[in-house]
Amino acid sequence: MVRTGTTRMAILRRHLLDYALLAATAMIVPGGSNAGGATGPQIGDMFVTAAAPQGPSVRASSVRVGAPPILAWPRDPETGLARNDTRLNQVLLLQTRDANRQPGQLLGFSAICPHAACLVSQWVSAGSRLRCPCHDSEFDATHAGTVVAGPSPFPLPLLPVQTVKDLLIVAGPFSAPPGGHTTRTM
Repeated sequence: MVRTGTTRMAILRRHLLDYALLAATAMIVPGGSNAGGATGPQIGDMFVTAAAPQGPSVRASSVRVGAPPILAWPRDPETGLARNDTRLNQVLLLQTRDANRQPGQLLGFSAICPHAACLVSQWVSAGSRLRCPCHDSEFDATHAGTVVAGPSPFPLPLLPVQTVKDLLIVAGPFSAPPGGHTTRTM
């Protein structure tokens, strides 16, 4: 029989270890908060769809309000190569509605769940939520990727994007290192 207090202590200890590992990784990984490593999304990168990494750049006009997100890779504008050397670079591009139900902001989020590093691949349009099918974590796209359900210990990292001549461009680093941050996945 497991006591509730013992279980709670084990969970708290696990979260402390997760935070320590996350902090140590942030100090070791080149590029600081750009946890995609030296080849992570860089300011000025364009995006290409994951289905066609050598294809045309994603246009802002193709990201529709309320539609499922577009799974994309950042692409170096100088070399034309997708930064698809690590799955931590995968990005979900979407457009939300504002309070008046009008087209809102164009957003980029890490496509990798902060819980166990699964691909966040489901879209719940009714609540503008991104869902990870592995352990059912849900993230509110209209509130900076905050966790609204499931075991994820952190929000979904946000990647600032801007529109330049109808192209979506990386405007800054991820808000937090992308990837799984838990030692327990089940």
